[in-house]
Amino acid sequence: TWALAEADRQLDAAIERLRAALGPVAKIEIGRRRVDPVSGRARLADVVLSEGGRRHAIAVLDLQGVAAERVGRAEATGLTSAGGKGMAEVTEAARLLVSGLALPPTGATFDPVALSFDAVELEGVRSNTPGTGSFTLGRLALSGYAPGSLREGMLEGFELRSLVPDVPSVRLGRIAAAQLAFPDFRAADPDPRAFRAAELSLEGFTMVDLQRKSDLALPRFVLRDWLPGVSGGAWLGVL
Repeated sequence: TWALAEADRQLDAAIERLRAALGPVAKIEIGRRRVDPVSGRARLADVVLSEGGRRHAIAVLDLQGVAAERVGRAEATGLTSAGGKGMAEVTEAARLLVSGLALPPTGATFDPVALSFDAVELEGVRSNTPGTGSFTLGRLALSGYAPGSLREGMLEGFELRSLVPDVPSVRLGRIAAAQLAFPDFRAADPDPRAFRAAELSLEGFTMVDLQRKSDLALPRFVLRDWLPGVSGGAWLGVL
């Protein structure tokens, strides 16, 4: 039917736009796909994105509101990323949700810093690089992001276990932020004076540096209405 053909066309256009933005060596393979001609929703299974020596796999990818310029909602489960730059790194994630994602303009290369989206949620991340270390992340949630600003952000359950002597091991219970403004990191020399924060809080931070034989613990830190050189209020707790 015309509706199914149009939904397929919109999906193909968005996939090709993303593939082209990732560069000439990028490939996207889809094992199975199903498109609802009424709602335009699509389910893709066994999706593989390869670029250079790196391979990203998604067990199931559900899409809604797909157009050539924007993805209304994308939810991926069973994510795996491996290889790249001669490293045996393997990263897994249980779930990734992205809503209101603006795709790169036609002909533009993919630049994570230049992206804008309504919301991102990432859960259950585990990464391991033999001989270097590993990290885990319980949950990351971001909302209202555009280059230079973030409405809200939260990260929970982060742990970096380092096997490299000059890289400390870090554990972070939770960090949350509201109404952030920050410099353009694409600039050659980002200006730190552009940073602003209505509120920034940190809980359960520890760092162990075996090389320097030093430990740092910060149970809780809260910063409100912060400007460079000016703070509306801060509270710090140290063990």
